[in-house]
Amino acid sequence: MLVVGVRAVAVYPIVGLVNRFRPVDVPLDYQHVMVWGGLHASIPIALVLGLETLPSGAPFPHREALRAMVFGVAGFSLVVQGLTMGTLLDRLDVVTRSAEAELYELLVGRARAVDSALESAEALRAAGQLSEATYEEFTAEYERETADLRSAIHELLEEYPDLRREEVLAGERQLLRREKAAVMDAARSGLVADDVAEQLIEEVDLKLDRVRGGESTVGGGEEEYEEFWRARAAEFGIEAAEMDE
Repeated sequence: MLVVGVRAVAVYPIVGLVNRFRPVDVPLDYQHVMVWGGLHASIPIALVLGLETLPSGAPFPHREALRAMVFGVAGFSLVVQGLTMGTLLDRLDVVTRSAEAELYELLVGRARAVDSALESAEALRAAGQLSEATYEEFTAEYERETADLRSAIHELLEEYPDLRREEVLAGERQLLRREKAAVMDAARSGLVADDVAEQLIEEVDLKLDRVRGGESTVGGGEEEYEEFWRARAAEFGIEAAEMDE
């Protein structure tokens, strides 16, 4: 328990300090999870087992006592903290995945599996390992399931708007990370100067902060976020008006 107490002394003040500089605070419930979730297992054990001798060749001092302490802490972590983590999350209501969210994950997971199966069938046909008739039979079956899955996902998202919003935010996070990676690649290849890349990356980070806070930067109508390049282009008399569908 002393190790948990020391971790609490470190986590709460540091997170409290960090919260002052973040647009979105780390909730106290999450801080409790961070304290109780500090599990210790294989790495500390491996390190303490490697303490044999000092560089001078003398035995490492208090080696057996250290080993006993580490094994005790690891055992407590795995048995007590590990087995009670689920109960803690439930009581703090940190894990709030709903039944509809579980269904969404099931549908999306199956859709990805079907897409992979279709790609594999195409590869097998191209390699001559599937006859045309068998390929068409597989394809017809998987395409029917794909259509059913898409319909089910669409209906689920229409019925649960919050689920739809979570999908938008999750997708936006992935796309913004790819934007950032693309800018970094362009800078490494010399396509854009470092100072320009820094501006672009800074803007992507600003968008990511908004998305992490639950605010999307895209919308169905007018754009929710105006990129800085538009204002910069306007300074040169270049109007980059968005095209309406």
